[in-house]
Amino acid sequence: MKLITLAFLLLSINSMIKAQSQNNQLRCEDFKNGIFEQYVDTMRIETTRNDSIQIERTRFGEAKYSVKWTSNCKYELELLSTTMSFLKDKIGRKYLVTITEVLENKCNIECLILGKNFVHKDTMIKIK
Repeated sequence: MKLITLAFLLLSINSMIKAQSQNNQLRCEDFKNGIFEQYVDTMRIETTRNDSIQIERTRFGEAKYSVKWTSNCKYELELLSTTMSFLKDKIGRKYLVTITEVLENKCNIECLILGKNFVHKDTMIKIK
C-alpha cells in the first residue's frame, strides 16, 4: 500500500512540473504584442510592441526598433530612429533578446548587444 501511495505521489509531482514547464514555454507568445514597462535604475521605460515594430519611450524621448522574431522566446531588435541624442550614433545597432522566464504578467529578459561582449538582464511587465 505504501508503494502505491509513493508511486501516485511521484506521478502527481511529475505532472505538476511538466505543466509548469509547458505553461512557461507557451507564455512567451504573450509578450510579442502589447504595452510593457521596465525600469533601468529609477528611469521608467514604456515599450509598445507589435510583431514588427517596437517603440520605447522615456523621459528623454523615444526610440523605434524593427522586431524580427527568431523563435517563440527570442527576437532581434534593430534601432531604426530615435529622438534621444545619446542614441543617435547607435542607429543601425542590433540586439538579440531572449525571454528567459515568464511569471504571470512579467518576463525576465537577457539582451545581447551584437558585436559587443555585453548582456543586459532586465524584467518587463506587461501592462496592456
